[in-house]
Amino acid sequence: MSSPRIQSITASLLETPLYQPFVTSQGRADRGSCVAICLKLDDGREAFGESSPVEYVTQETVTTVLRTVERAAPQLVGLEVL
Repeated sequence: MSSPRIQSITASLLETPLYQPFVTSQGRADRGSCVAICLKLDDGREAFGESSPVEYVTQETVTTVLRTVERAAPQLVGLEVL
C-alpha cells in the first residue's frame, strides 16, 4: 500500500499583533511574524506547519523562508508523503 502523495505546498506570511511588545537586547516587536505552510495530499488531507525565523539566530527571514518553500515545492509535489 502506497502512502498519499503531495498535491501542493503553499506558504504565506502570517502576522499577528502581540498583546504586549516583545523586547530583547536585539530590539522590540509589536507584531509576531511567521510563515504558515500548508501541505495538501491527494487523499484530501491537509497538514499545517509554521516557521518562525529570527534572523539574528538563524540568519533566515520571513522572505527567505517564503522563497525557499516556493523553490522547493515543485520538487516535492507528486512524491509520497512518507
